[in-house]
Amino acid sequence: ADTAKMVEVAAAAGVDAVLVSPTPYVGHATRAEIVNRYRDIHRAVPLPMLAYNNPRHFGVAVDGDTLQNLMDEVELVGVKQSSREFLDVCTALERFGEKISFFMGCGWLIMPGLAAGAAGVLSTGVDLFGRDSARLVELARAAWTPETRRLHLRIARAYKALLETGTAPSALKAVLNSLGLPAGIPRPPVLPLRGEEFDRLRALFVELG
Repeated sequence: ADTAKMVEVAAAAGVDAVLVSPTPYVGHATRAEIVNRYRDIHRAVPLPMLAYNNPRHFGVAVDGDTLQNLMDEVELVGVKQSSREFLDVCTALERFGEKISFFMGCGWLIMPGLAAGAAGVLSTGVDLFGRDSARLVELARAAWTPETRRLHLRIARAYKALLETGTAPSALKAVLNSLGLPAGIPRPPVLPLRGEEFDRLRALFVELG
């Protein structure tokens, strides 16, 4: 119900679609429970939806059969694919790539996923690379060059550092603040990133340019 209220606000603000996670507070959910959540939200506010596949964070995978069930129940237009298993990425693209759009979420798999046919990127830290981030799709879908490999490794290292330093999203907020973009501090119980952890993160981003 809370999610449906937020979607209603988003719809009133003019957004075209919403990205919804499968399990906001349940440690594990069955396929039926996942599908019911999306269906109930969509019935309350019939806005196009993107599913969010991130087994590491949500404890469940939005696998191929779940996607098929979702497509039967809601207006599913895409998936944020944050699985760290490239096999999951490829099999989903093969099965559904002509029907819905896939957006890469795992930094290590952005370039390979785009090369395999993903539509775009929804990932932590990519926006920090400015103009380079706009080159992702173009480079990934062309023949790989030394520039492609360098950009891939820079983004992958940034992604890993942002998600594995402190508790997310403290690292991302710390970097944004240091760039003069006021991101504030995380809500409790997550603590702001300070001290040696912040110094290591800052040194990495200086190295990455």
